[in-house]
Amino acid sequence: MSSYHSEIGLALVGAGYWGTNLARTFTATPGIALKVVCDRRRAALQEIQKRYTGVEVTDSWNSVVGSSEIDAVVLATPPSTHYRLAREALSAGKHTWVEKPLALRYEEGRGLVEAARKAKRMLFVDETFLYDALVERARELIATGSIGKLYHASFERTGMGRIRRDSNVWWNSAPHDLSVLRHVLNLPVLRMSVFGHARVQRGIEDVVWAALELGENVSLHLYLSWLFPDKRARMTIVGETGIIEYEGRFEKRALRRYNYKLGKITSETPEEISSANLIPIESFEVTETIQDDRREPLLVSCAAFRDSILSGLPAPSSGERSLATVAALEAGDHSLAQNGLWVQIPQD
Repeated sequence: MSSYHSEIGLALVGAGYWGTNLARTFTATPGIALKVVCDRRRAALQEIQKRYTGVEVTDSWNSVVGSSEIDAVVLATPPSTHYRLAREALSAGKHTWVEKPLALRYEEGRGLVEAARKAKRMLFVDETFLYDALVERARELIATGSIGKLYHASFERTGMGRIRRDSNVWWNSAPHDLSVLRHVLNLPVLRMSVFGHARVQRGIEDVVWAALELGENVSLHLYLSWLFPDKRARMTIVGETGIIEYEGRFEKRALRRYNYKLGKITSETPEEISSANLIPIESFEVTETIQDDRREPLLVSCAAFRDSILSGLPAPSSGERSLATVAALEAGDHSLAQNGLWVQIPQD
């Protein structure tokens, strides 16, 4: 198994809500040994000890990056810490998994990519939805032209509760959708306008609307809210001949593909149409429905991190590929701060 005798020694930094999910999935991933969990909170470490016998706990970050038993570090820490901790982990020769977003600034993200290249280590971003088989199916359908020329798309990520105090809904939720659109549509984001409101906490937006202009004249609308009665993680992509609809909430994941055909536009009114001002829909049908395939995307993501380390090949959510997401996030943040001003996104 490459230079790893039997298993990749892993350290998890951050034992909060998402960190405990990562502890569960990494301990279930063959070829990886979770050796230590690092957190400043004693109660969090005590909970880890109860659940995982044999896993060490520590509150010392330096002991983690300085350990020869640790091959890879997983950072489940606040976004403001990602750049510093990932840079130090890479400098110490550790393969590094970073929770989304990779960084808060594009230049910081680029710096981490360069650090990984210099250290010859893998830099992986936890863009979990890229490892959902249904998202991959959507990408295949679009790549093969099954819905024709792309027109527009709509993304919604909503729910009630889990309101964060350390970041707004843009930085917390938009990374999911921006990474999915990057992977599925394979089009650059050229410019965007982002507008939102901070209703619950001063200066921390809990609802955001975004309009994005993509390459090939494709438009996209994004709606994010922490105060919405219906939990959604919905993607709808409209093409010239078909529509793809994806729901990503883990308890109700599904993908549907529709085909449609418009009637001809003529000067005469067909008998079945009541007005000459209407264009008839000749057909509209569901041509494919896929329910949850039962493979948890986070488990697939953990396996992809392992495989990337062993093969030396970048994963779909590699640090370099995630740079486009960071660029869009930063541009959106600037637009949000200026009440929806359109912001151009530099193209490398």
